[in-house]
Amino acid sequence: MTKKTLLNSIEVTINSTIKRLTQIEGYNKMSIHIEFREWIEAIEE
Repeated sequence: MTKKTLLNSIEVTINSTIKRLTQIEGYNKMSIHIEFREWIEAIEE
């Protein structure tokens, strides 16, 4: 896997995670936020 392919995969994962966070609530939202916390915080800055 090339670096560009890896970065594209990460971008897709981040974007889909952010979309999921806007669609879910409660414990499910908290679980995803905890799992991807560092990425989410980096994007929001």
